[in-house]
Amino acid sequence: DALNNGSRIIKMSEIRDKGAENIWNHMPNGEDCYVTIDIDAYDMSLVPGCISAEPNGFYFDELQKALKSLNDKMNIVGFDFVEVNPKLDVGTNVTSYLGALTVAMFLGFIDEKRRLKLS
Repeated sequence: DALNNGSRIIKMSEIRDKGAENIWNHMPNGEDCYVTIDIDAYDMSLVPGCISAEPNGFYFDELQKALKSLNDKMNIVGFDFVEVNPKLDVGTNVTSYLGALTVAMFLGFIDEKRRLKLS
């Protein structure tokens, strides 16, 4: 059980109340962190090629702020992005594009932070 092992569930209502950039306040600064991002974290309106997405998920700007602030606070040691299936992408490739954009964005945040440390 994740809760029994100290994990904390953060609901979208809390994220929207506090702001996506402020949801990591309970986490210790500078700790190593591995991140898994599932495409179904996005709102279902953004990912037509995801069969498990639900209403009231992240919009792109919200996930962008959340990942930027997580990267600023923690030492990201790796991440994965899961559940993108191009065969389900209804001919538009919107879901695949959003997945690739999210990966590129997060890699950019990680790279920028590491470059700043080196300078």
